[in-house]
Amino acid sequence: MTAFTDYGNADITEALRTIPVPVILVLGADDPTVDVELACRIFDQTRHSSPPPIIVPGADHALPPDSDWINQVGVTLTTGQR
Repeated sequence: MTAFTDYGNADITEALRTIPVPVILVLGADDPTVDVELACRIFDQTRHSSPPPIIVPGADHALPPDSDWINQVGVTLTTGQR
């Protein structure tokens, strides 16, 4: 994949620390392209898991459009809670 894009080589850790707006991490639990555990650990270190990551069970990199994660994002954005 790195031959086509820098997606796999991007380190956004510093950007996560300085983004002045809420960041919502949503990952498929079975995503083969992302180390979900590592992503959550970095998110916790940089954003203090606020709001907590949303891990979609049974999903890969293509998150299902009919899953509750969309509602969770909407609630978080409109109320600040999940």
